[in-house]
Amino acid sequence: MNLRASPENADILLHSSGEWDLYHISAGLSYNTPKQTITLGFNYTFSPERSLTPYTELNPFSQSGFHSKVFAQSFGLVLGYTHYLKN
Repeated sequence: MNLRASPENADILLHSSGEWDLYHISAGLSYNTPKQTITLGFNYTFSPERSLTPYTELNPFSQSGFHSKVFAQSFGLVLGYTHYLKN
């Protein structure tokens, strides 16, 4: 199945909502010497919980107006190394 982002199917791909509030928090440390730099960091991304209407209801006996709750969360580790060839 191949879906492309075009005006005709943009609502399908984005579930009728193209806006997400993503928040990013990053922190890190660097250790420097005359010949090299070593960096270690951490990245955390999250979004508030949202309530969306599902595409379809699988249970025919469910109450109408059912919403799905979704959120995004991501963790990342940042590693860096730089070796200086000339001082």
